[in-house]
Amino acid sequence: MTEEKESFSPTIGAPGPGNRFSPRNPLGIIALFVFLIEAIATVSLKFVIGTQYIGHLVWFIILYPTFIALAFFVFLWKKREAFYSPYDFRSDDTFQGLLRSVEVLKVNQDVAFIDESTRVDDALLTVDRLVALGDIRSAVAVGRNYLKQADYDRSIVIFDHLLKRVPQSNELYFKIHANRGYALIGAAQYDGAIAELNRVRQINSGKHFAVWHAVALAYAHFKKGDRDNYELCLKYARELEGFRSNIKHFLKLYPEIRDDLRKLEY
Repeated sequence: MTEEKESFSPTIGAPGPGNRFSPRNPLGIIALFVFLIEAIATVSLKFVIGTQYIGHLVWFIILYPTFIALAFFVFLWKKREAFYSPYDFRSDDTFQGLLRSVEVLKVNQDVAFIDESTRVDDALLTVDRLVALGDIRSAVAVGRNYLKQADYDRSIVIFDHLLKRVPQSNELYFKIHANRGYALIGAAQYDGAIAELNRVRQINSGKHFAVWHAVALAYAHFKKGDRDNYELCLKYARELEGFRSNIKHFLKLYPEIRDDLRKLEY
């Protein structure tokens, strides 16, 4: 017969001699600590009965577990991962994965609160944390937050920083160039925008060059007065997937070329 491994709760400890009541994680330590304090305080009652200290000890016995319970729920809400140890997981990788997921969640909460009042240095610190965690998509979202608020200068600063921190081999590297191009269009720096969007077109032989990039590139040429390249890019955009389904968004984003976009809609 195949011997089955005994399962156990790591809160108390692994089964075996000398380790039966050994706590293996913070929850077990807290439980053991509270138990010992309460036991000692209760036993001490018989020594203080009839003295002036009896009231103090009774109040301690009542309030101490209440305080511990409140502190427990505060930590459970703010930093619940601190209650677990690697023994609570099948492998160290699972434990490290939990800590990483919690950290990513915290940083993404910081991203959600970034607005025009956030100092760019603070935003860059958040970007660095996201890059360190490998969450490049959320790091790009920091720059896009400024882009959506028409804060093009700070958006460009974020994307410039990302271009230095993210390797070109990263699958989302093209998004940094693309969004930097959009920010440059907003800042009326059309030569730079054209260069960035053409860079997206070159990455992986144009694999990531989508209709949004093509229309933005056409608009940048339009603003430069380059009619030939404007028309070429617009016709190219028309052949890409998603042109007709996104035409309403393009009309809203680029009202100056509204008539030409409508001609290509059908």
